Amino acid sequence: MIRRTSLVCTLFLMLGGCGSITLTHDAQVVRIVFNNDDVSRCKFIGEVTGSWGHWYNFLFMSNDRMIRDALTDLRNNTGKVGGNTVKLTDQHVEFGTSVTFWGQAYQCK
Repeated sequence: MIRRTSLVCTLFLMLGGCGSITLTHDAQVVRIVFNNDDVSRCKFIGEVTGSWGHWYNFLFMSNDRMIRDALTDLRNNTGKVGGNTVKLTDQHVEFGTSVTFWGQAYQCK
């Protein structure tokens, strides 16, 4: 029984350490802004989201890591739609197991 418990604990620890998001090539130039003035001369592309965290590994990840990975996901998704700037919106969802950001993707000169 102890052996089985050790195996299950090891599996969950491994799951918790896996899966950090990396910044894609397109997202390298994406900047995050917070004010309408920062995008006043930019072309609006569309709404984007960025999320990170799962029900099976959130206990093993720090809030800081989940926030950073959610912001990286937001930048990646902005790059996918051709944006180079993302304005964070005031909308947010509070989940106990993940972090999600909503933003607006823009193409700025």
